Amino acid sequence: HDLIFERTSDQIQVTIDGNLVYFRQLSFDTIRAGFLEIHGMILGSMPNSFLYDNWFNGQIIHAILQIDDTALNILEFAEKSLHGFEFAGKMP
Repeated sequence: HDLIFERTSDQIQVTIDGNLVYFRQLSFDTIRAGFLEIHGMILGSMPNSFLYDNWFNGQIIHAILQIDDTALNILEFAEKSLHGFEFAGKMP
């Protein structure tokens, strides 16, 4: 699944496979917008080549996205939006 986390100077938005699952307006008095970035990660991707043996296949059992004071339970949102929990990705 594609999990896209976007944070701008005035909002937080999380999208799973093109479906908006979380949105929150933000207001900052002391944080400059230049420090805010867009992050993304892909869940469930397969390697481009099977020549690599350092790929992990398993299940995510706990996934919390913490942004300042806001905690987002990724699996809870995935379950409510009918997205699965299987994960495949490269070990760091």
